[in-house]
Amino acid sequence: MIRLLSRLIFMLLILQSCVARSVALPTQSALEIKPPIKEIWVQQCNDQIEDICIKDTIIAFSTFETIGALDLATGKKLWEKSFAEKGFSAYIDCSNGTLYASIGELKLSACNIKTGKELWSLKRRGFASNIVVHGSALYCELNSGTLAAIDLKTKRTKWTLKLDDPKLAEKQNRDSGLSSKPQLIEKRLYLASEAGEILCLNPASGKAIWRYKVPAPIGESSVSVCGFTMDSRRVYATHDFGAIALDALTGKPLWSFVTQDQVSMAPVLFGDSVAFCCWDGNLYAISAETGVKKWSAVISKMGDLSSAAIMAVSNSLLVAALDNLFAFDKTGARIWEEPFQDIAGGGIQPTKKGLIMRGGDMIGLVARGAQPKPPTDPSARLDLAKRFAARFEKLTRSEKRVFMALGDEGFAAMLPVVQQRMDAYNKTARLDDKASSALYERLDAAVETLLAFASPKHTSQLLALCNEAKASDSADSILRWLAEDGDQSLTVPFFLAVMQKIDADKSVQTGENNSFGYALDAIAKLSDPAAVKFLLDKLADPNVNYIIRQAAFTNLARTGGQPGVEAVIAAKDTNRAIPSLEDFIGLQGIPLTLSATKLDPYEYHRAVLLETKTDKNGVIWGLISSPIAGPAGDLWIARQENGKWTGLVYTGAQSGKNPDPNWINKFPGDDKLTKDSDADGWTDVFEVAIGTKPDAADTDGDGLKDSEDKNPLAAPRELNETEQVLAAAFEARFRFNDGSDSPHRVEMPDNIAPFELMGRQWVTLFAHSKDIPAAKGRDERPMPLVSFRPPKYDFDLAKVYIKDKSLVALWNSDKTEAKVHIVAYYGPLAATGFDIRLKKFNGVWVAVEMQMIWIS
Repeated sequence: MIRLLSRLIFMLLILQSCVARSVALPTQSALEIKPPIKEIWVQQCNDQIEDICIKDTIIAFSTFETIGALDLATGKKLWEKSFAEKGFSAYIDCSNGTLYASIGELKLSACNIKTGKELWSLKRRGFASNIVVHGSALYCELNSGTLAAIDLKTKRTKWTLKLDDPKLAEKQNRDSGLSSKPQLIEKRLYLASEAGEILCLNPASGKAIWRYKVPAPIGESSVSVCGFTMDSRRVYATHDFGAIALDALTGKPLWSFVTQDQVSMAPVLFGDSVAFCCWDGNLYAISAETGVKKWSAVISKMGDLSSAAIMAVSNSLLVAALDNLFAFDKTGARIWEEPFQDIAGGGIQPTKKGLIMRGGDMIGLVARGAQPKPPTDPSARLDLAKRFAARFEKLTRSEKRVFMALGDEGFAAMLPVVQQRMDAYNKTARLDDKASSALYERLDAAVETLLAFASPKHTSQLLALCNEAKASDSADSILRWLAEDGDQSLTVPFFLAVMQKIDADKSVQTGENNSFGYALDAIAKLSDPAAVKFLLDKLADPNVNYIIRQAAFTNLARTGGQPGVEAVIAAKDTNRAIPSLEDFIGLQGIPLTLSATKLDPYEYHRAVLLETKTDKNGVIWGLISSPIAGPAGDLWIARQENGKWTGLVYTGAQSGKNPDPNWINKFPGDDKLTKDSDADGWTDVFEVAIGTKPDAADTDGDGLKDSEDKNPLAAPRELNETEQVLAAAFEARFRFNDGSDSPHRVEMPDNIAPFELMGRQWVTLFAHSKDIPAAKGRDERPMPLVSFRPPKYDFDLAKVYIKDKSLVALWNSDKTEAKVHIVAYYGPLAATGFDIRLKKFNGVWVAVEMQMIWIS
């Protein structure tokens, strides 16, 4: 009985200590945080800020390349110093006038917080580690994946504890070690790891009191804990897929909450709730007692909350994200929001002087108070604008805010500055590259400032500037603005003139001519009669640049009324056949000799002559590289006859870095390479390579020989609504810009059988996800892989979350519109994702809009 009573008393003491030392982010009831709020100062560091530590009148900071300190009252930089080459990022903590920094694969450093002078250091390995100092001990990783307790008096390691395996972390494509700053409450050390563990340790010995592994969802190999906070009874942690609460004494899980998107920030306590932001664009408040959602508030319907900071202040919850500071009450209602460009998103910390906010490479102090306002008298406004424009690159943040509020007067003041710098840059033909680059940077800065003031009434002035610009990037900035915000009555004739000038140029590719790109984007999205007529004419002309026809095909049904719909339907692909191998590879266009081959190394070619050799019978053979069977390095041979190439044969070999020098004795005359068992026009070797049957002339039984069939693995059949939508989306994506050099393999949803897909001019193959290797969709035949997915954004451009993999289309309420996402994977760092919106017209599904969502 005595032992039980003693145990109860001990637990009560622990609970009391937890109450006294809660590790929830601190509230600041004495600090009034509500509009008006002004910037006191903003300081830019040399790189992205990783961590800050506020101690008395000093703010210490660390970046990817430096550590340093600022004066809290003024923001003035006291000192900053760079790491050695192996530094790369640092985390910090402060205690008793000393700044401790865990610096990359370099060292654990202790320095004077006021001067930066190093006091001592210990060698460390691995990426930078979260760090905390408590009393005479420091807790961090000296080696990745292993927590160490260091005695600050002796500089010796007291104990170590293995948290993670760095090699396993690398294999799982995640970080290793600590994921957030450890927290010490009396005789317990709490911490979280990238390996998905939450731990409670005895800080004196490093012995685990308890360890809890957050379970990974089905289909996920790992989960990382983002951070945690505590009250007197529980540890509340967020992880990649939601939040969890554990008993603080035992580590027993109490509740779990799953989010629809990733979480990457620590939670905070807000009254009786646990609050955090999610990548789905929402702020969540979860009951601390039950784990049930109390409310959620939309911050961004498009998501994009991968970087956000949150803090509870009195009766308000502050969220810094997307260049704004938001305040919410305890019901989730938004109370107010204030813009704070560059410093809203990385973190918020209260001080006696206000809030320290950070984002990217900026740190700033904001506090209650009115921002300075510009004068109301027009002449005074213009005079002030001219004075600001004369030194616009040296304005303080407060001056910039006033300058931006001057509107038309600001535009009028900046226009001559831009013209002057443009004239100077246009004369740089006589200058060296360094001088020219400096002038360009000055011009670019002026143009960006000018455009910040621009409105449609300034369209004619910006068109004139665009015609004068020789600095392509500056012209691009103006063109982009004109396409998005210009007066259409002026921009449409301008962009049509640009298109008329270059639309017949077959060499124009996306990104190579930015004037072309901006002009086409502007014309394609408009219902202006002149723009619509231009696209209607170009869609009907097979000799027009395919990029223009692609834009017309995916937009006219939306912008062109009934004529637009009819034109798109008329332009649909109805040809089920493909050309012969000889015609598709362009055999007769391949030079007969290497000396006649003139290839631009920056261009891609369907067939390249690698070598010519003469066999023992005096026949000249060519070794050709072409991707039309799949990999870009596939080797083919052909012989010369009467001054032409003939007898094209697929070898099934690949060139690697160098082709086999004995190919002339190896490939010509090999009956295995020319065998065509089913007499369908494709050799057995070729059919095995692309997946058709060598012993069946018509693999899918649709009446077309394999060598003639655009879809040799799928026969025509009646399609349901979802299949019709997928077919129309596929055609919209590939109708004119089909990347047709290689066969494309399409990953069909597992609940849908393959069906003919039109739009491409070459072979389309099929597979289900269960039949495709997990390694990024690649196998021994690395063909491009096309996949259907649910759209990333809905009809109102809010982020979409559909977890059922069998549902690939999103429908409107009456099923007259649908959206699909199409991924085309060509290899590592070579993939795209498009959201395609489709509409049903008289029983036919066609695309009405196509938007690239991502590219890698």
